[in-house]
Amino acid sequence: MSNLVFDIETDGLDPSKIHCIVAQDVDTMDVFTFDNTQLDEGYDMLSSATKLIGHNLIGYDIPVIKKLAGVDLFDKKICSISVEPIPSKISVPKC
Repeated sequence: MSNLVFDIETDGLDPSKIHCIVAQDVDTMDVFTFDNTQLDEGYDMLSSATKLIGHNLIGYDIPVIKKLAGVDLFDKKICSISVEPIPSKISVPKC
């Protein structure tokens, strides 16, 4: 199992489509990219991870993946990093 930092790109804040997934294994530093023809492979990788790390995962990425792909990642250990409206204030949780 792995610890993955990931992000998705969609067609907006109320998305109807996921364009791609990019993930990096924090232990090996390997980067994985999945375009719109490889999303199922990306969902499989995320599902097999021990921990998921990223910006606003709980508020956006994971709910969007569940809504659009039917893949529920909420059973994973999640480290969701948020950025305050003032760019100099970054909230990094201890995960």
